[in-house]
Amino acid sequence: MSKDKSIRLGYGLTGIKFGMTKEELQEAMGAPSEKDSFTNEDDSTITEAWHYDEVSLSFTFDEADDFRLGGISVNNDEYRLRDVIAVGMKKEKVLDALDDLNFGPYGVEDMSNEENPSHELVALDHKSLYLWFDDDHLSEIQWFPAFDDNEEVIWPD
Repeated sequence: MSKDKSIRLGYGLTGIKFGMTKEELQEAMGAPSEKDSFTNEDDSTITEAWHYDEVSLSFTFDEADDFRLGGISVNNDEYRLRDVIAVGMKKEKVLDALDDLNFGPYGVEDMSNEENPSHELVALDHKSLYLWFDDDHLSEIQWFPAFDDNEEVIWPD
């Protein structure tokens, strides 16, 4: 894993790019700490998630994309979005940073439940970026490859 911990929207991370196979990711990262899979309610396809607990990263592979790397999640403050946004920041500062970065419109959705009573999602669909908050602090950054106007994946070169 590279020492560069920059989140690269539409691409992935340095040395790890969207569209990689599971074999390519394992070659780059080693064996995951844990693997799990689930069936998507929308289309009944399978998603496999690989978790690397020691670096606080998770990767998803969707059957609909031939199990190519299609999502990355981080819950560690070492990773940065545009050298500004990191896990642990207060929600107000993150929203200010989004405005400063001219990231455009975003939606805020209450995702609270009994287990997570203050769980919120700030979604920037046009950036393929989800920011998850708990107790008014950024708890997870989740990003995906870009999509074209026909909602087809644009895999990075």
